[in-house]
Amino acid sequence: MAPAAHHRRGGPAETAQRVFHFGKGRSDGNKAMKDLLGGKGANLAEMVTIGLSVPPGFTVSTEACRQYQLNGGTMPPGLWDEILDALRLVEGAMDAGLGDSRRPLLLSVRSGAAVSMPGMMDTVLNLGLNDHVVAGLAERSGRRFAYDSYRRFLDMFGDVVMGIPHGLFEEKLEAMKIEKGLRNDTELSVRDLEELVSQYKNVYVVAKGEQFPSDPKRQLHLAVLAVFDSWNSARAKKYRSINQITGLKGTAVNVQCMGEDVVAGIRTPQDLDAMKECMPEPYAELVENCDIEFTVQENKLWMLQCRTGKRAGKGAVKIAVDMVNEGLIDHGSAIKMVEPRHLDQILHPQFERPSSYEEKVITTGLPASPGAAVGQIVFTADDAETWHAQGESVILVRTETSAEDVGGMHAAAGILTARGDKSWSFSCIYFLMQVVVVGSRVLREGDWLSLNGSTGEVILGKVPLSPPALSGDLGTLMSWVDELKQLKVMVNADTPADALTGRNNGAEGIGLCRTEHMFFSSDARIKAMRQMIMADTVEQRQKALDLLLPYQRTDFEGILRAMDGLPVTIRLLDPPLHEFLPEGSIEDMLDMLSFDIKSTNDEILARIEKLSEVNPMLGFRGCRLGISYPELTAMQARAIFEAAIAMDDQGFEVFPEIMVPLVGTRQELGQQLRVIRQVADKVFANAEKTISYKVGSMIEVPRAALIADEIAELAEFFSFGTNDLTQMTFGYSRDDVGKFLPTYLSQGILQHDPFEVFDRKGVGELVKIATERGRRSRPGLEVGICGEHGGEPSSVAFFAKAGLDYVSCSPFRVPIARLAAAQAVLSDKSEYIWFLGHLNSEEPFHNGLDKRRTLALLGGTEALEESLPKIIVWDCEEHWSGTKCSSRWASVKMADFSSYWRTCIESYPQGQDLWKVIAGTAIDPPSKESSLRKWQIKTCKAMFVLRTTIEEDLVEHIRDAEMPKEAWETLSKLFYKNNEARLQLLENELVEALAKQMNSITLKESDEEVALFIRKKGPPRCLGEAKG
Repeated sequence: MAPAAHHRRGGPAETAQRVFHFGKGRSDGNKAMKDLLGGKGANLAEMVTIGLSVPPGFTVSTEACRQYQLNGGTMPPGLWDEILDALRLVEGAMDAGLGDSRRPLLLSVRSGAAVSMPGMMDTVLNLGLNDHVVAGLAERSGRRFAYDSYRRFLDMFGDVVMGIPHGLFEEKLEAMKIEKGLRNDTELSVRDLEELVSQYKNVYVVAKGEQFPSDPKRQLHLAVLAVFDSWNSARAKKYRSINQITGLKGTAVNVQCMGEDVVAGIRTPQDLDAMKECMPEPYAELVENCDIEFTVQENKLWMLQCRTGKRAGKGAVKIAVDMVNEGLIDHGSAIKMVEPRHLDQILHPQFERPSSYEEKVITTGLPASPGAAVGQIVFTADDAETWHAQGESVILVRTETSAEDVGGMHAAAGILTARGDKSWSFSCIYFLMQVVVVGSRVLREGDWLSLNGSTGEVILGKVPLSPPALSGDLGTLMSWVDELKQLKVMVNADTPADALTGRNNGAEGIGLCRTEHMFFSSDARIKAMRQMIMADTVEQRQKALDLLLPYQRTDFEGILRAMDGLPVTIRLLDPPLHEFLPEGSIEDMLDMLSFDIKSTNDEILARIEKLSEVNPMLGFRGCRLGISYPELTAMQARAIFEAAIAMDDQGFEVFPEIMVPLVGTRQELGQQLRVIRQVADKVFANAEKTISYKVGSMIEVPRAALIADEIAELAEFFSFGTNDLTQMTFGYSRDDVGKFLPTYLSQGILQHDPFEVFDRKGVGELVKIATERGRRSRPGLEVGICGEHGGEPSSVAFFAKAGLDYVSCSPFRVPIARLAAAQAVLSDKSEYIWFLGHLNSEEPFHNGLDKRRTLALLGGTEALEESLPKIIVWDCEEHWSGTKCSSRWASVKMADFSSYWRTCIESYPQGQDLWKVIAGTAIDPPSKESSLRKWQIKTCKAMFVLRTTIEEDLVEHIRDAEMPKEAWETLSKLFYKNNEARLQLLENELVEALAKQMNSITLKESDEEVALFIRKKGPPRCLGEAKG
């Protein structure tokens, strides 16, 4: 049954159907309706469609959730009646009734957004139980099962729906086990469970001042609303924020017969390896690890859900590499299987010498993840977030974790729990107020702990950490990444140690070396720097700079040595000078400065007054310093060139690049360039040798982006400082944005923190403008970015698409940026189709295609790996008066692919000629009227898709059409994903059009109108512009 969402002349109508039934071989939805049914609901509908045994149920749509939110948190009019109608279908299918003690029907109520958010949304199981129903259930399934289900339902319903803390129920359970001397829930007797049911119901009275709602329909009503409310729960919003999930309407509600809680994260299942022995055939057949939810009722297996299993980082990499080694997938598919967060998990530091802490191990628990963590103990998720925000490393210690703790779990370096399965657990501990007993040790908030996630060891105190290595399966995967990616990944490094870390992580050079950080590494350096700042004359300033020169030269030597053979981009001094002054009160500052620079307090105060600024971010910094004090630029340039000469003399290959910060005019860059060139000439003359070097400009000021053509006349490369460019474009001070940014994010004014996720619309437009104008002025201009956006995966994808040459990020983000760069290439490939063909312009268009089946698709093959610079298509001009089309080879940019196919197939609305085009042979339509109608619908739908988008899996839509296999295969290759919902709308309209026996002209007009309507629903997945 198709969704009741039809287009009517005069504009689109509201979606009428909000509740979608599934079960007994019949489904109102399908897998393409994920936006409307959520991922879980769409998959349930699809499993029914393909014939799996799925317990009957229904899905309340995400649109209903959206209406609920817009309706002020009350159920939209008519929705409850729709739910009751769907419930009656379920009751009929199961021959059972909700609230019927003789034939009890139990329901699960689960959430399911379009994007999987495991554990983030509330679930209620065993709904429908009360004192009468449990008695009937006991007769059918046994008293133990019945009362254990009842007490679980009371706990879950109270927690999820009524807002009663789960801990209040857990206290009763633990007290019962202690009283009876039991360790496991399964050891409780039937009488114990009956007593727990009584105690749990009393919890409602004590906690809420009301009785447990025993009416099953009221239970269902409250549960649906609770799932809707959970969409905006603190933990759900936190999860969406952490994982950058935006643009969703809300969550769907899936109501389904029966079901047990198998994913609570509280009980530990058998290890997967045990499956080899008990079920060798399915174990061998599984290609991916699967998350399967199922239940067994009266000896029948029912599938509740099947999806690709969530996996930790190490597992994700191993699965991807193993599948390539087994010949199941290619390198590109393996790269797409691994997410950036997986690398983030793997790239945790390890303990330097595990043998050094053996005597400090206080207990050992279940190992939960690779890597190691060191931090101070906190006992709540809120404290973990607070301490983390203050720059502290914390270990979150809990009895057990739940989805409520997601913010604290994200903030914590490690997690230690008393119980749980391997997804959370670390070790067995015991709590008492604000102290915790771990093994035999009493620990308090703020105490230091170290956790070895690979072995489960809990170590008292701080154990030294070392960076991880890119070896084994990860090393293999990253080698494939480097073969594929086109964007270079550089590292931001200010010390030789950082440079080596970046290089070991795969960096191809240094994209940003901040010279100001070097001045803080010793008292002598900062003292000399302050002498330079406080100098009144050029002579005093030069004297101080002479003291700084050897320090800078030594630093540059170490960095150039570490990056032997790779480019090193060094930024001249950027921050305001006051940042080098001591912190504290004016008295403390005077005491320290008077000792360092031997000046009177009045002289120092006068100089400080001169350095003070109202808005330092836009003040005396960057190239403005070098222009005001050219001797400062000269000192830094001399240190760079002398270090390069020295390293070259020692046999190292050096490629220094000097970057001028905060340029806003061509003249600023020109002045600094002259100083640098003069110093270079002098140093090279003295050394009697030259070193190849480059001078480039940072693009941080919006004006610089707009006049990039002028700046490129002087600059040999561009580097976007995205932090400052974001500040100046938004007008947000990065230091003060925390005062209002949380409000902006919570209210949806901004979808992301623009300092974490690059803004494509505004700042990104400046990047594209500057890149295009710069390369217009200087063809081949190298362009990159050096802000922390260079390590954020979605930002990396944008920079790759914008045509940049490199990104630069912190050392530990380099592997993630490399992966993101490779995935950006794979994403780009899905947006390009290469057509090779030849047409005789003297023949009718369709006959030419009949004679020469010259249409060939190279997308996804090795040919695409070559990344040719242009796309070849047929460029056809219409000459309909003679039913001919002149054609010629052309290399064109395809901003909208649909226009090319529109001219090719516009005169073939009935479908037969379309199949001539695709299959290359004449095909007679089916003779039976019913088959003919289906055939017309399918072919018209195919025509529409050809005219509007690219859809990879069109075979799924036309599998039952009476067409040759060759036609299916050829046609299916012409399309890419994500348009199935639009196709469903089109099919509904075509059914109506054909029922009215429209002629070809009317049908064509209808098709155009539907196309316009569907485009308003959102842009189709059209091809992007060709590269080159």
